[in-house]
Amino acid sequence: MQYEDCVEWLASRGRSRIEPGLGRTQALLSRLGHRGDEIPGVLVAGTNGKGSTCAMAVAGLVAAGYRVGSMPSPHLQQYTERIRINGIPVGAEQFAEAVTAVQFAVDELDAAGINAATQFEIMACVAFSFFVRQGVDAVVLEVGMGGRDDATNVFDPGVKVITSIGLDHQEFLGDTLASVAWHKAGVIRAGDDVLIGDVRDEARKVITKVLDDCGGVRAQWMRCALTAEAAADGEVLVGNAVARHRALRPPLPGAHQQANLALAVGAVDALCARTGRLSPSDGQWARALAELRWPGRLELCTGADLGAGWNGSLLLDGAHNPHALRAVIPEAERLLGRPPVVVFAAMRDKALAEMVALIPRTWPLVVTTVEGERAAVPQALATLCTGHAIAGVADNPAQALGLAARAAAPDRPIVVLGSLFLVGAIRNHLNLPPA
Repeated sequence: MQYEDCVEWLASRGRSRIEPGLGRTQALLSRLGHRGDEIPGVLVAGTNGKGSTCAMAVAGLVAAGYRVGSMPSPHLQQYTERIRINGIPVGAEQFAEAVTAVQFAVDELDAAGINAATQFEIMACVAFSFFVRQGVDAVVLEVGMGGRDDATNVFDPGVKVITSIGLDHQEFLGDTLASVAWHKAGVIRAGDDVLIGDVRDEARKVITKVLDDCGGVRAQWMRCALTAEAAADGEVLVGNAVARHRALRPPLPGAHQQANLALAVGAVDALCARTGRLSPSDGQWARALAELRWPGRLELCTGADLGAGWNGSLLLDGAHNPHALRAVIPEAERLLGRPPVVVFAAMRDKALAEMVALIPRTWPLVVTTVEGERAAVPQALATLCTGHAIAGVADNPAQALGLAARAAAPDRPIVVLGSLFLVGAIRNHLNLPPA
């Protein structure tokens, strides 16, 4: 297949379709001749912070001399973003070859009457099979949803990270932190190195029980064995069971990125120890982080031409649940210094009313939608905006950005929130280069 054919075929499997369970992925992986434990690496679960933590872990492993495969999801602008070597997306031709190499197995399973694999499950197997053929030294894998029943849990790279625990995807993960924690901790196996972010006691108790039941696990908890101490100049001292690293700077804005950095550094140190390699020096870490780009996380775009006489700052963030918005909104206020106009879209299975309520009422809203069967319609979002000024209801992100520019003219800032799908659509509209 050509790249365009692959995109069309993958789209037919439903980009945002969610069907928990390991059976389809295990069957596909087995049909491809893989066990799932062929490559050491890091598997990252958590409600928020997975993508940023993965990106920083990749940078650190590359600095340590590994050749690293990674498979972030969802992609923002192009499918090629979901298969990377040393943080760099493969080209369209390589992507097409990787997908084509797996399509036959998907077709065989479909013909055999096995429940059709989702796009996410297929892409997990496409990426892993590609990494095996490429002979990478390590993988960094990002869980899609939950962990216990997520497609990525067929892989066992040896180091596991749980970034955070918050309520999201309650339809699948339950409506308590304990239930969510049980699903996230389902990625842990006996003998793993595990790094856990700052979680509330309700979640901590559940994770502790899973650790005890697994046995032979080396666990590091944030604020205990794992620390991130910020200095006045913005540098961070990261400590973990293996090493202490000084003068590191998170490559992404926001206080929450300090914890993500500590988890990434701890994961890299743990994998280096497991595989007998030297951890990156502080200087290597600093250079790697300084070069890292990871769009859509408090990404400040200056000079964007939105018309309507607008000449302000545009901030993009994929915060897609209440837990993420609580972290991002104070940072947006700090970065922008004045109330912005918000472009907002989200998936209909999110806690939409709670998300809207977290947005300050001094921030006028333009509500819109994105492609995909899970997307909330803008009219439904508008009905939730009681107490907010509605600056527009738009049929698509491009139209929403135009309405926001008119409402924000001449120089009031604009913030895009609610979905990484929305951030990707806006970046495409602005012709910003993919990461």
